[in-house]
Amino acid sequence: MQKYSEMGIRTITVDIYLVFSGRIAFIGTDAYKAGLNMGNLMIKLLGGQGSIVLSVLNLDQENQGSRV
Repeated sequence: MQKYSEMGIRTITVDIYLVFSGRIAFIGTDAYKAGLNMGNLMIKLLGGQGSIVLSVLNLDQENQGSRV
């Protein structure tokens, strides 16, 4: 990303916050709201009954921990 910035190519990042990227903007997902929406959708699809399994590869990844 920094290389593109040095070449005069303006870049943005989406859901990846790269501090030293030379990007001009960052667009991020509200992880809390995404998790809330996911939970509400599961309740709706299961009719309020049943079991679910949440699988997360890396809870140390900031956006994952906020969703579960």
